Amino acid sequence: MNALLVPHESELGEGFSLLVADAIRLGYSEQDAGAVVAALRLGRAVIEAKHSAYDDKPESEKVEPLTQREWIRSVRDTQIPDSQMEEADIRWVGNLMFKQGQQDHNPVFQLGVKIEKHRKLMRYEQRAVNQIRKATQTKK
Repeated sequence: MNALLVPHESELGEGFSLLVADAIRLGYSEQDAGAVVAALRLGRAVIEAKHSAYDDKPESEKVEPLTQREWIRSVRDTQIPDSQMEEADIRWVGNLMFKQGQQDHNPVFQLGVKIEKHRKLMRYEQRAVNQIRKATQTKK
């Protein structure tokens, strides 16, 4: 495996040398052992990303589920006096906040967001599996 593609031990953190030593005991060369461990760590990072994709949006980041009128009034009341925000812009921002508030508190929509995040990670998961397979098939 190309040594330029394998991160240096210091970039991978604590425990890397122990894992490499285990791979060397299994018969891999030092370079190949490093490649195997790096591929395994990449695979683990993808798994962790997939798990975090299912985390709910923190309550502090959710938009309040106000009515459309309440949001438009709120935008109008909180604008800077000298901003000269047009009524169409006030309505646009109010409608946008209303829509986001509805989405943030809609469990079906939130499930769709989680599925979409998972779908995007599937490609990285397959790539990680292929890299592990390639790294472990090197000659011992």
